[in-house]
Amino acid sequence: MTLPIRFVFEHSERDGVIALKGRVALERLAFGLGRGEWEDVEWVGNAVDVEVDVTARARSRTVPASPGP
Repeated sequence: MTLPIRFVFEHSERDGVIALKGRVALERLAFGLGRGEWEDVEWVGNAVDVEVDVTARARSRTVPASPGP
């Protein structure tokens, strides 16, 4: 099952490295996770926190050499 979700990210940048941190709370039953006795939220909660950490560094750009005369 596919459902749209929206992460809210905080970002920081240091020494050319960008870090993104995001978090979203999902309801597992909305995604069909838990059938039969596992649907009862008394024993297994419905809320699931998902955290994402992404770190990226920009690649250095190489300027192509111009063709000669």
